[in-house]
Amino acid sequence: MLRPDRSKLILTTLPLLTLLVGGALVLARGGDTPSLVLSTTVVGASPAAIAVDTSAARVYVANRADNSVSVLDAGTGRLLRTQAVGLGPHALAVDAASEHIFVGNDDHTISLLDAHDGNDLRTIPLPLNPGMLRLDEVTHRLVAVDTVGGDDTVAILDTRSGVGTATLDAVTSPRTVALDDRTERAFIASSATDTIDILDLRTGVSRRVTTNGAPPVALAVAPKRGRVFVVDGANSNVVILDAVRGSVLARVPAGHNPMAVAVDDRSGHAFVVNRADGTVSVLDATSGHPLRTVAVCPNPSSIAIDARSEHVFVAATGDPTSPSTPTSSPTLSSTATGCLSVLDAHSGGVLHRLSVGVHPVAMTVDTKAGRVFVLDSGGAVQVADGWNWLRRLHSLARFLPLSRSQAHAVSASATVITVNAMR
Repeated sequence: MLRPDRSKLILTTLPLLTLLVGGALVLARGGDTPSLVLSTTVVGASPAAIAVDTSAARVYVANRADNSVSVLDAGTGRLLRTQAVGLGPHALAVDAASEHIFVGNDDHTISLLDAHDGNDLRTIPLPLNPGMLRLDEVTHRLVAVDTVGGDDTVAILDTRSGVGTATLDAVTSPRTVALDDRTERAFIASSATDTIDILDLRTGVSRRVTTNGAPPVALAVAPKRGRVFVVDGANSNVVILDAVRGSVLARVPAGHNPMAVAVDDRSGHAFVVNRADGTVSVLDATSGHPLRTVAVCPNPSSIAIDARSEHVFVAATGDPTSPSTPTSSPTLSSTATGCLSVLDAHSGGVLHRLSVGVHPVAMTVDTKAGRVFVLDSGGAVQVADGWNWLRRLHSLARFLPLSRSQAHAVSASATVITVNAMR
């Protein structure tokens, strides 16, 4: 009687695989589409931001706990170097024209890096904690706002010289910033009031408008349509502003607990991420008229658009096999599985759902290389079941880290997951 050779069990049939990469634990889940997930690269601790320079073919990750920036090759995903910067880096901005990277640090400084090799060129002091950076390549202005320490000021720097051009009073406790390169304006939303400051980047003059709702949680600009989409999370709706006048044009319903928005000018659609519903609301980018609601992975939180492939990427912390129900995976705790939904920008239909790490926190798109880079913060993972059967079948299973009990806590490293944006 023939018996199977148990020493050749194929481990890829497991619901969860543990991979050692450079001595760090990385999670991969069975069923990922190999042609979509191209690489997984370990980065520093507590990553807070990710950005890509398509000209230099480099990806940058701000590692807040390590006081460093990881520099990756955008083509291969390979880690090239880790550059020390200021204390607690948590914001990034790329200036392709000057080939510089701006890193916002907790110690009220900006580290200026060379875009190609990541070398630290100099440190720029600021009067605030630059929790968010937004760069306008037309006016060569860098807008820095304090979304961390509660400083109600805005600093504007000339990206060519690194010299500050203005420090202005801003809305109370600024939360987020969106730029309009056509009108050369910045829209700065408050986390404490229903107000938005509209700042002229050339003159430094600003004016304040109100949305007549709750404090905004997210902003997106549709430059070709002259619209600003303001997410009112508390009231589950989206306010559409005229980008020139600042007047309220419409207020449209979204799903429950909307928290992110992005606009695709080519398809003429705005996409609103509804966390509690596990959905994306698709709106007309001119009128704001709701077009459809799309179920994505549970607990979606961030969104990015690739204009070249006309794909929309929605990152979530939820089981990709349960797209419409915000529950955890049956074999993992609620913090143990990340998911990426890929949507068609024109139809809004879901093209793919794939597993991406543990807790995806941000994304950036390289339209030139056809890549989307998903930043996964990693963290504690409670693995339940799924391993005991292996211990019964094979004596070598006792050496696996998760084979001795019904539930095991492991720590997954922070990673950057490179995904093919063109499929």
